[in-house]
Order: sequence, then C-alpha cells, then structure tokens
Amino acid sequence: MLHGFDSVVNAKAYLQSNLFTTDVVRELGQLLAAEPEIRIYEEV
Repeated sequence: MLHGFDSVVNAKAYLQSNLFTTDVVRELGQLLAAEPEIRIYEEV
C-alpha cells in the first residue's frame, strides 16, 4: 500500500492514528504473512 503525505510529521501521525492502528491493520491483518514493513521517504 502506498500513501502520499505533505510531510514526514503527518506520515508518522497517520501511523499512530486510530484509522491506521485499528481499521487498516485489523482489516488487512489476515492478508499479511508477517509484520508490515513501513518506510517513510522524504523528498529533499
């Protein structure tokens, strides 16, 4: 899954939000064979 954010701060906030931690992870959890690998890239 790929998301775009306007800042690293907002990307990290999303990863700690209820939307991500409860909804996204819960719904996709059964499709994941392992813990998701999460990377945040910043354009410089």
